[in-house]
Amino acid sequence: MVTRRLFNLGETASAVIMISQRQTTADSYVTLRTSTTIVAKAALPGIINPMGPNPIRNGRSPRHLGMAQIPLAGRGSWCLAARMSNTTGGAVAASQLSMPSLVPAAGSVTLRAFRSTDVPMIQNLSSDPYVPMIGSLDHDAPAEQAATYIDRQHDRLISGIGFSFCVADVQTDEPLGQAGLWLRELPSGRATAGYAIAPVARGQGRAAEALVALTAFGWSLSQLHRIELYIEPWNVASLRTADAAGYICEGLLRSHQAIGGRRVDMLLYASIRADGA
Repeated sequence: MVTRRLFNLGETASAVIMISQRQTTADSYVTLRTSTTIVAKAALPGIINPMGPNPIRNGRSPRHLGMAQIPLAGRGSWCLAARMSNTTGGAVAASQLSMPSLVPAAGSVTLRAFRSTDVPMIQNLSSDPYVPMIGSLDHDAPAEQAATYIDRQHDRLISGIGFSFCVADVQTDEPLGQAGLWLRELPSGRATAGYAIAPVARGQGRAAEALVALTAFGWSLSQLHRIELYIEPWNVASLRTADAAGYICEGLLRSHQAIGGRRVDMLLYASIRADGA
């Protein structure tokens, strides 16, 4: 066993991870596949949203999918599905989570681990004025903040919060956006999905492909039976993405949460395991 300080959680605390010598890496991403114990971990206040649980701000499948045989270290719309309420605890035991050996894929995209070279894409994503309202990136984030954001995505897996994938082009491995599966309610058989495609990559249906890939990957988790999306009613592109990925609108949640300092309604979309069987 070796003790290694992997990530600094900034304003929260540092995570000291005990890991075995056997590990798989994709650039700076460490997948803990064997005996993993978090000996010091900070609670991450904030919200579950398309950009993942927010440690800075409070406020709150179809059968045609395939799994690409792509090594983890190799190649792998304006659509933002908003988030659930505050998350305080409920993380899955870290030793139970690891990045999939078969990289999820659908259509022209794959879902892979984030890399340090994805910083420019994160910066482009932060140029969307909606992103700062629902995530931990500032508007037009500098490179340093984008790199810190990537570090936080790595920690989602290690801390048991869920899976944060980089959406990438299946042919070129170019980073296109982010997709996350958040597992706070996995003990009840539920998870929340989120997705965000960088502005330069929108308008080609990639958000829907990413959500299809993410959903099918979700069904590989035996405890999971329902995946939910929370979308503001005005976000027509994201509603179309949910429809295209086979999600069903189950109703309107009035004054569900705060975004940008005001209470907003959310449409609840869901997919259940039987839908993707």
